[in-house]
Amino acid sequence: MSQQVSIHTTEVEDSRRIVIGEHTLNYQKRLSLLPEEKETVCREACEILSRCIPPGQLGCVTNLAVGYVQSGKTMSFTTLTTLAADNGYRIIIYLTGTKTNLQNQTATRLKTDLGLDEDGALDYNIIENIEDARILRMLLLYTDGIILIPILKHYKHINNLAQLFQSPDIKSCIGDSSVLIIDDEADQASLNTYAHKNCKKEDWEEDEQSRTYESIIFLKRTLPNHSYIQYTATPQSLLMIDADDILSPKYHTVLTPGKEYTGGNYFFKQAHKLHIRRIPDIEVESSKNPLSACPDTLIFALQQFIISVICKVFIRKEVPYLSMMVHIDGTKNANEKYKRWIDALLMDWADLTVDSVNRDLFKQELQPAYDDLATTIENCPPLDEIFSYFLKALLNIKTPLVHSGADTEIDWKTAKGFILVGANMLNRGFTVEKLSMTFMPRTNSTTATADTIEQRCRFFGYKKKYLDVCRIYVSEKAKQEFTDYVDHEEILRDALKRCPNHTIAEYKEQAKALIISHVLKPTRKNVLSKNYVKHQMSSWKQYNTSDFLRENLDVMNVFVQSHIDDFINAKDYGHAKRNHRYVDVSIEDAIKLLSAFQFYNAELRDRRSATIQYLRYVLENNAGQGKVRVYQMAFDAVRSRTLKDDLKPGNLQAGESIDGGVAYPGDRSFKSDDFLLTIQLHHIKIDDPQYRVAYHCKETCNLAIYYPDGLSFDYYEY
Repeated sequence: MSQQVSIHTTEVEDSRRIVIGEHTLNYQKRLSLLPEEKETVCREACEILSRCIPPGQLGCVTNLAVGYVQSGKTMSFTTLTTLAADNGYRIIIYLTGTKTNLQNQTATRLKTDLGLDEDGALDYNIIENIEDARILRMLLLYTDGIILIPILKHYKHINNLAQLFQSPDIKSCIGDSSVLIIDDEADQASLNTYAHKNCKKEDWEEDEQSRTYESIIFLKRTLPNHSYIQYTATPQSLLMIDADDILSPKYHTVLTPGKEYTGGNYFFKQAHKLHIRRIPDIEVESSKNPLSACPDTLIFALQQFIISVICKVFIRKEVPYLSMMVHIDGTKNANEKYKRWIDALLMDWADLTVDSVNRDLFKQELQPAYDDLATTIENCPPLDEIFSYFLKALLNIKTPLVHSGADTEIDWKTAKGFILVGANMLNRGFTVEKLSMTFMPRTNSTTATADTIEQRCRFFGYKKKYLDVCRIYVSEKAKQEFTDYVDHEEILRDALKRCPNHTIAEYKEQAKALIISHVLKPTRKNVLSKNYVKHQMSSWKQYNTSDFLRENLDVMNVFVQSHIDDFINAKDYGHAKRNHRYVDVSIEDAIKLLSAFQFYNAELRDRRSATIQYLRYVLENNAGQGKVRVYQMAFDAVRSRTLKDDLKPGNLQAGESIDGGVAYPGDRSFKSDDFLLTIQLHHIKIDDPQYRVAYHCKETCNLAIYYPDGLSFDYYEY
């Protein structure tokens, strides 16, 4: 029995009613999720569909769905597929990725999840290879079911499909039927890689378009009624492209992971000591450091993987198999070299398990790897018992090479353990089933691009059943990059969630800036049609302005009066202009204080907005823990400052000095690295040498904010 869900969208007078019918209910029965998790997946898919162009209306829209890496985005767009079938949509196109293995992976998942190979399956029609218009025309004319078309995200495939939709026969069959285009990993390959080049041209020069981008535009133009849904875990480029770009999203939905999900926040923030292991720099493979022998850390990781397979698969039978990913530097030669090393090691170990002379010595060599795993495995079986299965485990492990030109189709039912060796094809979108061990001797010689490094995290996902044997081997630099990315990701998701109307325009108006660690840059430059200015949030930043003179002075006075009994005097330096007091306030109070200040200057507004975003992130993710120290500088005096040519007051912070034998350390020393931020309130009187009436002798309050070394974020203005 179908249900109806009302979803409110701000741009229509009436709430749109989304039907949850037989297709969706049948699919939900297949999901091994808790009832509340099923409800969340369905609700979020309903929200996405509610912002699409409904059947019978002409128009197009581009929307964004943001998940975590390996968190169930495929489940979300499969649910969206079933809802579309329940609500009268006729065609869904899936842009599956740039690699053939990803197209096959998506097609196989759709067939399995929707029960397309079962008797009595609901009316879906999947087309994997369209060669002419006849098949599509017959399905449109003589069937009622929804048509699913997974294709490779390649300009030739997309152009071929667009040409079909352009044919008169197909056009007449489609009419005003609604089409969904689901772009999986939408920030990869889809965007115009000539955007930055175009922005430097003269106005009369024709813009260039990359071939895949051009083919997507062609496809969109052939469909009078369509909705383009961008799925990704790394939306940085989609948020930063020009708002007039046809692939710039209008609405957004932030997807919620299931309760069993383990992602960056868990691995790199909560439990990094449990699962993260360091690869020494000398063992990091690169063009400048090509290794000539199998690194010791990889040998150790392989030993741990075999032990974990024996424990979880053979002895305890908790999972049918486990897998390991060996992610190298991106060259085929390196991939093949590592596979040779791994195959040789496994063969040598198999020989040692039956070698009566060296058998016991080999078992002793396994002790350190066993001991490390035993720190997280509750009641770990003794090493002697594990060793008794060693040969059997080795004979049931496969080592597929995953790179272009190799057979990347993996039948996960054919072994008890898989060691996948590769690089770029193990990056974005590729699902490594039951991944427990990751060895990634790969790093960046320059500043890492955030969306690229995050897509390497195939080790995120639903791993609670075997979390105790999970290990992630990375370099120290890569660990820091992943850790910093987690903070950036959570700040971004938090800012998106704060938009009640779920529009990108609303997000950019509220957030104003993209916050990211100084060790990362948000995305590749070539897809951005303008140069984004990077600003630092580190050390001292002065908010010196002559804007809103009276209003900002009132803000200071209200704050001071509300905390008057809590202030503590700093050291007495014998002069009213050098004597300060401070109060430690909650994050909520600090946000309220910063929000109250007003600025005309866009840079100050953006920096203030970025600072508030950071504080809100800490508030949401650290249960409100943390304080902000606020100094009222020269609380018993008013300092004078002259105006510069740009009408900004001069340097707010007085320097070091000695007066009457008393050494004053300077205003910049009044800070603390133990607090989230230090805010200085500077009560100043403007002494304008040109005696401009609007400013001369007027009083106001300016700010100076100290961002501790542990923060050190950059931000990019939208």
